[in-house]
Amino acid sequence: MSGTSVADALAAFLETHRMDRGGYRRRVFLVRLGPITLPFPNPRFLALHDLHHVALDVPPTFWGEVEVSAFELRSGCPSALIALLCVGALAFGALVAPRRVLSIWARYKGARNLYRPRVRLSYEELLALPLSELRGLTMLEQEEEAIRC
Repeated sequence: MSGTSVADALAAFLETHRMDRGGYRRRVFLVRLGPITLPFPNPRFLALHDLHHVALDVPPTFWGEVEVSAFELRSGCPSALIALLCVGALAFGALVAPRRVLSIWARYKGARNLYRPRVRLSYEELLALPLSELRGLTMLEQEEEAIRC
């Protein structure tokens, strides 16, 4: 997958999980908690959130959201609403499997997210990158190298 573009990886992610980009522009987005669905005002960062899923290679499932939430909270949230949602996801995850959440939290020490990048690129520029470069921007590429050594 190293030669894959971010655009292609995102398209595959959206198709695999039966999602579309329409939600990026909606006024509200829905968070499902089992049988309950909660509406939240769209903070306009959903496109970058999905790119975090792509960079981390995690699905939009309960544990995938816990993983992305740990990554985003650990590396800096752009708004109080996103921080609140991340804390909520981690709290629910910790109720189910606290050690797993601690392991996920530790994994992202020193990571950078696309909300607060070291290099500022437009969304279109991010989509044009190879997936490996997106992971490099978030410092995930270095983490994988360290694990392999």
